[in-house]
Amino acid sequence: MDDPNKSIDHVEAELQGLKDTQQLNLELSDKLKEQVMAQNVELARKLQTAMGKVESLTKDKVSLTSKLEKERNCRLQLRDQLERQKLEHHHVLEAVKQSSDVTEALRLELKTLKEANQQLTTKLQDEEELRQPPQAPTDRLLTNMKTESLTKEKGSVTTKLETGKESEALQKSTAEKLESLQKLNYELNHTIQAKKDFNSILRGEASRLSIALKTQLKMNENLSKLRQKDITKLQSEHSCRLELQNQLERQKHVHQQALEAVKQFSKDKEFLTAELRKEQTWRVQLSDQLESQNLGHRQALETVKQYSKDKEFLSAELKKEQMWRLQLSDQQWNQKLAHHQALEAVKQSNLAALHQILEALIAAKQELSSKLQVEEELRCYSQDLVDWLSTNLETETKRNECLTKEKASLTAKLEKEQIWRLQLRDQLEDQKLTHQQAHKAVKQFHDVKEALCWELETLKEANQQFTTKLQIEEELRWRSQCLTDRLLTNLKTEMKKNESLTNEKKLLTAELETEHTWRLQLIQQLEKHKNAHLKESEALQKSTAEKLESLQKLNSELNRNIRAKKDFNTILKGEASRLSVALQTQMKMNENVSKLRDKDIAKSLELQNQLERQKHVHQQALKAVKQFLKDKEFLTVELRKEQTWRLQLSDQLESQKLDLQQKALEAVKQFSDMKDGLFQELESLKEANQKLVTKLQVEEELRCNSQALTDRLFRSLKRSKRMNRKSKAVKKSTAVTDTLKLKRLEKLNSDLNHKLQVERDMSTALSEDAFRLFMALDTHGRGAEVVTGVQIGVDELQSGQLEVPS
Repeated sequence: MDDPNKSIDHVEAELQGLKDTQQLNLELSDKLKEQVMAQNVELARKLQTAMGKVESLTKDKVSLTSKLEKERNCRLQLRDQLERQKLEHHHVLEAVKQSSDVTEALRLELKTLKEANQQLTTKLQDEEELRQPPQAPTDRLLTNMKTESLTKEKGSVTTKLETGKESEALQKSTAEKLESLQKLNYELNHTIQAKKDFNSILRGEASRLSIALKTQLKMNENLSKLRQKDITKLQSEHSCRLELQNQLERQKHVHQQALEAVKQFSKDKEFLTAELRKEQTWRVQLSDQLESQNLGHRQALETVKQYSKDKEFLSAELKKEQMWRLQLSDQQWNQKLAHHQALEAVKQSNLAALHQILEALIAAKQELSSKLQVEEELRCYSQDLVDWLSTNLETETKRNECLTKEKASLTAKLEKEQIWRLQLRDQLEDQKLTHQQAHKAVKQFHDVKEALCWELETLKEANQQFTTKLQIEEELRWRSQCLTDRLLTNLKTEMKKNESLTNEKKLLTAELETEHTWRLQLIQQLEKHKNAHLKESEALQKSTAEKLESLQKLNSELNRNIRAKKDFNTILKGEASRLSVALQTQMKMNENVSKLRDKDIAKSLELQNQLERQKHVHQQALKAVKQFLKDKEFLTVELRKEQTWRLQLSDQLESQKLDLQQKALEAVKQFSDMKDGLFQELESLKEANQKLVTKLQVEEELRCNSQALTDRLFRSLKRSKRMNRKSKAVKKSTAVTDTLKLKRLEKLNSDLNHKLQVERDMSTALSEDAFRLFMALDTHGRGAEVVTGVQIGVDELQSGQLEVPS
């Protein structure tokens, strides 16, 4: 009797141990589920923080690109300002050259006036030598009465010769002047036609550029509309994502309520099964083993932070386990009944049935141990995956810290460049002030030059009046003296004039040769400038093409990122729908508890697939970080390029400052020297004119005294005077006609010059419009070659260095 009782007690103890192990397994599963939920929440939070960091980095990238574009625009504006300053400097140099030419012309005129004054002084000295006091007027009267007949004949002959020679000289001079004026008119007409053609070309190019501007503005509007559409799409996707997140949170709340209900049920069950717990030692050992396993699970599940989708799966498993727990409780009650029946049967029958029951219980225990081994293997696999993900997360955090440091360095560099840009603006303002001072100096020089020209004109008029007076006195003197002496003096003066004309011709030929050589040199310089401008335009085209390619690459990469985000959103939507379907299926699958144990392995495989999907998402994030690093390298290269360009600009500005200062000093020195020389020459001319005025007054007094004595002598010469007057009237009529013709030609020349000035103003206005169009088109990298060519043509026409085709 002792042996069956012992065997029964042993069987009951084994049954209670199995029940305790089942309860412990249920408790451990509950704890594991709670830990998994907490870890999933932490993973979702860290994923959100990582996405926020990525978005902040993208925003920083966009801000950096915008700042770079602004600095490029500033660089283009500075380049345009430098070109304008170069043009202004070129105009100032041209004005200085013109002023130097005018001063040279004034010097030549002063020299001519000096020579004329010297000739007048020599003539006055000759007249004083010839004049002698009247001695023996009676003898002279007799000799004059005798020589009257001879003088009449000689006077008629000499007058005819003089009139013929003077008429020929006047005709030659007028013909030469007419030819020169015709040539000038022909050249001016050609220049006007060339400028009109050039202005028409400029207008056509300006219209073409305006059309190109309109097209580009339309393209920009279309791009802005497309961008707004993309923004609206992104906002809608973001709202959908927020809705999905809200649904997930609601499902979490529902799952938590279900877990609380399960916990309450487990507490009730523990209260009922507390009486059956007898073998606590064995339970403690099992609990220690399970705690070690729980520690392994915790270490494995700490790094699994990005899998928020496993929450619904775990909640479904909890429901399944609840159903399984209910079934186990039913089985326990059934086993109790069977145990009581078995005890009664043992008492009544043999011990064979007890051995069979024990074998069945041992087989069930072996099955449970095999299942525990499978679960341990799955836990080891999940722990390895969690370790790998933890290492990847640490590397990503390090990269994010490096990116933040690089961002701070880039912002510091941008601040330095902004400071440098302000310094450049200050330098440009200083250069503007220097240019304005140079313009003021040139204006003062022009004013002084105009005053000197006016004084020269007044001196010329005075000299003309003196020459007329001297001519009248010479005529009276020569009438009183012998005609033979007059003829000889006339011959000598004509010889001198011929010699002076030959000298002037030689000088003119030399000047023409020098001008020809100077023009050839200018043409060569213009060709060199054109070649240099062509090279610069080609370089600009290459740089614009490279910039367009880089912008296209950036646009393609941005499109790829947007598509990746769209795919990720679609994946989220699909997973949400899948989760809803999974909830429905789990509600149905709660009815078949026996099949759920067979499908646990399939669910573990699904977990592996989800881990692989999350790996794929992590790889996409790594790719985005790599792309950001590439963009950062590209931005650093562009910053280095701009720093080199900044240094070159600073060197150019310093060299231009030095050149401008040297040229301004030289111009001021030349102006001061020329001004002093001109004032000295004017003072000398004034003194000479005063001396001539005094001499003429003395001569007039002598003439008045001599007229009283010579009235009787010249009565006989009235007829000859009448003839001379007639010849003079003829000469004056011819001279008047010639002067009228010259005045008309001068008027034509002045009109042509006025037209040229008007067309120059038009060309400058067109060039400014072309510059404005170029500033508008330069943002898109077009129109550089056309405007540079137009600018070169306008500068050549304004400077008068361009050769007009005949």
